[in-house]
Amino acid sequence: MFESANRKPPSRLTRLTELLRPGARPAGGPQHAEEEPADWTLVPGLRERWNKLVTGDAKLAPRQWLAESFLGDRIRLVALSVGCGTGERERAWARTGQFQRLDAIDLREALVRRAKGRASLEGLDAVLHSHAVDLLSFGEPRSYDVVIAENTISHYAPMGRTLGRVFKLLKPGGLFFLDAYVGPSRYRWTEEQAAATAELLAQLPERYRERRSNGEVKTGVHKPTLLTEKLRDPYMARESARIMPILEKGFEVLVIRGYGGAVLHPLFDDIAHHFVPEDRKAKLLIDGCVAFEDERLASGSLPHDFVVVAARKRP
Repeated sequence: MFESANRKPPSRLTRLTELLRPGARPAGGPQHAEEEPADWTLVPGLRERWNKLVTGDAKLAPRQWLAESFLGDRIRLVALSVGCGTGERERAWARTGQFQRLDAIDLREALVRRAKGRASLEGLDAVLHSHAVDLLSFGEPRSYDVVIAENTISHYAPMGRTLGRVFKLLKPGGLFFLDAYVGPSRYRWTEEQAAATAELLAQLPERYRERRSNGEVKTGVHKPTLLTEKLRDPYMARESARIMPILEKGFEVLVIRGYGGAVLHPLFDDIAHHFVPEDRKAKLLIDGCVAFEDERLASGSLPHDFVVVAARKRP
């Protein structure tokens, strides 16, 4: 079901213990924990890997690939972007020149104000319009040629109503571009994921496993309880595992490209700062971690937790 854009994963796992001498420590790096990035998406090289898996070209981002592959030379399109934040992604879409109007929505009023200000500074406010409003109450049916949701749809629930609203807002034959986490809801990792992540963590030097949050050495991942996750973030990945089953019922899926994350996402959580900025030893470790996940994706023992999808509204 998932395509990998002709990427061939390594034929065997390169053990990380062979990449670094015992006891080796990283050279340099951030000195203050509060300044160190913890987001796994900041790990050097991962975005290029995702580009390669999705588009076949490490330098071609999914957004550009979607526009080139499915919008072609169409212009004067009307689009909606869901969960715009400060509008960085939406400004990139607006700069393509293909949209007559691009509505962007987010519930967070402070971020929407910033999005409006930045669009104005870049001279994009004639095309890009940001609104502090909920998806379920916004827009008129059959208003949009394209609906875009980049790394946002998993924050919405109930998922049936959410995707149903996207369906209603699209014109007949309208396109839905989705970049999303579709793994276990509320990050309640499967047993296979937890075991694979623990196996890989055991191969990392202890220095690279020290948690940013408390300094303890990370040895594995655990399923959070529903109560813990609700207290931590009641909106995070509430029904992420339902996204694809629901989407496939109402839309014609034109393409799905998976870009991993089943191991690397839980692995780098709270320890990503040790790999940023990258040095030679960190790069060897990152490459080994990528090879580890690639083997499991290729064998089918683990699925892609993150996907890019282009879908068309069914008649």
